[in-house]
Formats: sequence, C-alpha cells, structure tokens
Amino acid sequence: MIKEIIVVEGPKDISAVKKDIRRPLDRARTERLEGHRPVFTMADLLKTGLAGTGSAGVRRNMPGEVLGIGRCSARKMLQRLNGYQITREAFKKSLNTIEESG
Repeated sequence: MIKEIIVVEGPKDISAVKKDIRRPLDRARTERLEGHRPVFTMADLLKTGLAGTGSAGVRRNMPGEVLGIGRCSARKMLQRLNGYQITREAFKKSLNTIEESG
C-alpha cells in the first residue's frame, strides 16, 4: 500500500532525458551461456598483455570500456567476453584503442 506520493518536477527538455537513458540501454549486453562455445581463452589475454603482467589491470580498462563490459579482472573479462559473445573483430578493435592512446 502506498502511504505517500512524492512529486518531483523534472527537466523541461524531455528529449534530453530520453537520450541520457537510451545511451546506456544501447550498450547493454545480455549473457548467453546455453549452447555457446567459448571463443576466447586465457591464452588470448596473455598474448595481448591483458593478463600476466604488472600493467595488465590498467591495460584491461580501455577495452573493457570500449566493449561495454566494464573494468574487471582477467578471469572476469574472459567470462564476459565469452558470455556476452564478443566477436574477435570487436575485441581486436578494442585493443587498437590501447595502442592509439599510447
């Protein structure tokens, strides 16, 4: 049962609010684990320097943001790459952002 209703006056430009909501929704991903074969292995992360080095944690940040899977450990990145069915092409493009940023 609702005891109190609070009315908050929102912004006058509703289209701006829609745009702010749509942006994260467009990047949202869902996991599909049933019947899916893993594409990536830990060897892929080791080969690209995203695991096994002192700077791997920092190096994972950029691809994680570009791919929309966030900042995470190597194990979690591997799980997200496969769970969200990231393609090798998208993965390679995200690695280019590391090289471009220095």
